[in-house]
Amino acid sequence: PTLTPVSAAVIDRILQNWNGTLPDAFSRRVSQAELRDWLCRYLNCVQNPGVCENTHQVTMKLLADFQSREGQLNDFFVAMLQFDNALRGCEPIGEVTELDTLRQLVLADFSTQMVNFFREAIERQNRELTSIATLLRVTKAASSSLNLEKVLQVISGELVQALNARACNSFLFTERSKIGNYYLLDVMPNEYVVPDPPEPFMLEALQSGEPVICYDPALDPRTDKKTVEFFELKSLLAFPLIAKGKPIAAGLLVMNDYHHFTQEEIDLVMTI
Repeated sequence: PTLTPVSAAVIDRILQNWNGTLPDAFSRRVSQAELRDWLCRYLNCVQNPGVCENTHQVTMKLLADFQSREGQLNDFFVAMLQFDNALRGCEPIGEVTELDTLRQLVLADFSTQMVNFFREAIERQNRELTSIATLLRVTKAASSSLNLEKVLQVISGELVQALNARACNSFLFTERSKIGNYYLLDVMPNEYVVPDPPEPFMLEALQSGEPVICYDPALDPRTDKKTVEFFELKSLLAFPLIAKGKPIAAGLLVMNDYHHFTQEEIDLVMTI
């Protein structure tokens, strides 16, 4: 059974304690109404685990709103730690012992939640730094060389490393070259026949200017089945190369195993 919602008097007492210790950088970006809403939802989740969203999700939503207003991670973390102190320092209101029960529930949850929150936030920052470093290397290669193959090699290498992929060595262009419309960075085995006309899978990315994903190419009607069988392909991502707002080519990223691409991975590929 769910527990009775925390009373307004207890919420007011916790907020009164908490507001006196909040960093100014946090208070300017999170309103009192938002803080009260987070506190009510958080305490409700602590009291009724499994009935509503978990406490970590509630806190990550507040963090996302805070960072969308140019808030810094360390200010948010300090504010959350002050909440713990604010609850510890609250005195019971008259004969009300509700705070004592809440303290026990929160203390059992909060330390674990803060560790998970901080680890996830650090991992997110590391991914963002990795993305920035990747973009800088690609930009440097593209601006310092007019050699098409060199630029494609850099893009290929960065994508393979960033997504821990198997390969990225096939590019499809709008105009025909030595091997149909394909530009291949690696020497292909003599017994392999390059699709001509191009397979619909990469062609879709080239024509639409949008990324195209495939979990199992053996079952996808857009892929060339001889190519899939020859190279034992798993999950694929076809991505357009954009110049002056128009797609001029499409690349193919091949994963080591079956893989569900995240939006973050797709955004990284498209940014590069």
